[in-house]
Amino acid sequence: MEMIPQIASTGSHVVDLGCGVGRDAIALANLGYAVTAIDRLPDAIERGRDLESRYRVGDSAIEWVVGDYRIEPTVKFDVVVLVWTFDRRAYEAILKWVRPSGFVVIESFSERSHTEVNHPTLNRCLFTSWPRAEVLVQREAVIHGKLASQVVLRV
Repeated sequence: MEMIPQIASTGSHVVDLGCGVGRDAIALANLGYAVTAIDRLPDAIERGRDLESRYRVGDSAIEWVVGDYRIEPTVKFDVVVLVWTFDRRAYEAILKWVRPSGFVVIESFSERSHTEVNHPTLNRCLFTSWPRAEVLVQREAVIHGKLASQVVLRV
């Protein structure tokens, strides 16, 4: 998430697809982004709303939505965030979520994490089939105590 301020200005519209309980969505909203948080589990969305009421600073509310990447977006976003989302079909579907010249930020298990603990891996070739995608960043980092691959794409 620390890469988002480097690619998007405050007030940009960000969607967190597969937000879980919304920890990242709340952090992004606290940085001044207009955030939509989407998860397929109603309990996760309810928990996210509760956490927002306790930890959200500022005036703008997060838009919480029960659903997943298959729902039709009503707007296109400046930044699409996928954190620990493993459904590879989501990667192709997110193109309908991001505006032209927008960004996709993905954090997932790294190749080394896959080798050492048999976690699913984020494969760089996955993005080569996107005709408009440019890989800006691909690196390994420790995120929430897990070895992760971070990818930033401009589409």
